Amino acid sequence: MTSRSPESTEPMPGSIRLTRILVWVQATGTLAWSMLEVGTIVRIQGLSEAALKDEFNLASHADVPYGAAWTQAIVLAVFGLVLGIAAVKFPGRSRRVRAISLAAEAPLILLGVLNIPALNCVLALGVAGFIAFVMLLRPDSRDWFDE
Repeated sequence: MTSRSPESTEPMPGSIRLTRILVWVQATGTLAWSMLEVGTIVRIQGLSEAALKDEFNLASHADVPYGAAWTQAIVLAVFGLVLGIAAVKFPGRSRRVRAISLAAEAPLILLGVLNIPALNCVLALGVAGFIAFVMLLRPDSRDWFDE
C-alpha cells in the first residue's frame, strides 16, 4: 500500500475546477458533434437520388464527401475522448494531463475561430477551449500540475 503525499490531498484551486468543467463541456460537446455528424452521414447515405437533390441540392451521392465527413467525425470523437480522459485525470496533478489538455485545446480553438461567422455551437466550443487554454497557462495551474 502506498501513502499519498500531503500535496495530493490539497483541494483543487477554483481556476483548475473551472478549467475541468470547461474541459468536460468540450468533451461532451465534441462527442455530441461527432454523433450528429455520423447521423447526418448515415441519413444522407440512405436517401434516394431524388431526395438527395430535394433536401441537400446535390445531384448524386458522388457529390457527397463521405471520406472527409467520416474523418471529421472520427477526429472529433478522438478529441472528445482525450478531453474526457484528461478531465477525469485532473485530480492526479500530472504534468502530462496538463500538456495533453493544452495540445487538445489548440485545434478546438482553431475550429472556433473558423466558425466565427456561423455563430454556432462550434464557436462556443472554441471559446470554452480558449478560456481553458488560458487557465491552463496560468502560474497556479503550473503549480497544481507540477507533480
